[in-house]
Amino acid sequence: MKIRKLVSILLLIVLSVSLFSCNKGKRVEYCELGLVLTKDFEAYDSEGAFSVAYSDGNTIVGISRYSFVDCEELGLLTTYTPTKLAEVYLDMMDRAVDEGVKRHGDVPYFTYTGSAEDGSSYFYMPTFYRTPYAYFVITFITPKSREVEGRVEFFDYIDSVYLLNEYL
Repeated sequence: MKIRKLVSILLLIVLSVSLFSCNKGKRVEYCELGLVLTKDFEAYDSEGAFSVAYSDGNTIVGISRYSFVDCEELGLLTTYTPTKLAEVYLDMMDRAVDEGVKRHGDVPYFTYTGSAEDGSSYFYMPTFYRTPYAYFVITFITPKSREVEGRVEFFDYIDSVYLLNEYL
C-alpha cells in the first residue's frame, strides 16, 4: 500500500513538473515560418541585415526571407532544395567557413567565425529552409567564446522550426 502511495505521489510530481515546464518557449513567426525560442528573446534591430531578428543578450537569431520573386532578381533559381540553396549561399558569401555544408536532421547548415568592428569574434550558423513561396535563412549568432553551448542551443531551435498551416 505504501508503495502505491509513493508511486502515485512521484507520478503526480513528474506530471506537475512536465505540465509547467512545457511553456518555457516563445513562438516567433515571420510570414509562413515560425520557431520556438526561449522567453528571454526580444525583437532586435539588425539595421536591415535580416528581415526580422531577435536577441536574448547572448544570441542573435536573424530570419531572412527570399520570396521566389526576389530570387529571380538575385539570380537564384526557385527550384533549389534547401541543401542546394546552402551550397549556393556559401559560394555567394565567398568567405572561409569552419566546415562545409552539413545537416542537422533534414536542415542544412554551415558555420563560420567573423569579427566585429571592435575586434570581438562571433560564431555564425546559417540554416536553410524552403516553403511553398520562399526560401528562408535563419542565422544564429553568438560570441565565439560561447560556440560549444551555442551549437547545442541552435540545434534545439532548429528542431523547433515549423510552417504555419494557413500557408500550406
